[in-house]
Amino acid sequence: MTEKEIKLLEMVKDHANMFYDGHFVLMKFTGNWRACFGTPSGDCRAQIEQMVEGKTLEECLSKLLEKPTSAYDFNY
Repeated sequence: MTEKEIKLLEMVKDHANMFYDGHFVLMKFTGNWRACFGTPSGDCRAQIEQMVEGKTLEECLSKLLEKPTSAYDFNY
C-alpha cells in the first residue's frame, strides 16, 4: 500500500469509528473497488451496486470520504 492509501484508510476507519460504531466494508473486484460505511444485509448484489466505486483503492476511499455512503441508507 502507498502512504496515501494508508492515510485514506486511517481516515475511513476514524470516520467509521465516529459515526458507524466502527463498521465499514471494503471490497476488491477484478476491475474496481467498492466501499461503504455500516454493515450491509439482505440482497448482497443490490447493495454492492449502491456502494461507492473506484478503479483504484485510492479513488474508492477518497470518494467514500467525500460522500459518505451508508449501508443503512441503501434501497432494498
